[in-house]
Amino acid sequence: MSGSVSTQTTVTPPAWVGLIKKLTPLAGIFAFLLAWSDFLIAVVFLRSSGNYTLPIGLQTFFSENNTEWGYVMAVSVVVLVPPVIVFGFLHRHFSVGGIGGALAGH
Repeated sequence: MSGSVSTQTTVTPPAWVGLIKKLTPLAGIFAFLLAWSDFLIAVVFLRSSGNYTLPIGLQTFFSENNTEWGYVMAVSVVVLVPPVIVFGFLHRHFSVGGIGGALAGH
């Protein structure tokens, strides 16, 4: 044979590799939010008030006769800030998903 035979092959990643790259930050955010807002497991297993999670601490501001709404709102903002920061760092990894094609022509 007069021509050279190429022995190099190109390996293309499967289609699911691209999906995994996009879904990994989403799974990370869901895991973070689950741990951050955990209430039931913390109530069952934590015995000392020094180890309570923020949602349990927020619940302690409610009483039968009186609720300090100013404190409840302040703690609610403190509880909300870290998930917003995490989402702010990872929002570029999210895709529009199913509605992306529907909005393409408009």
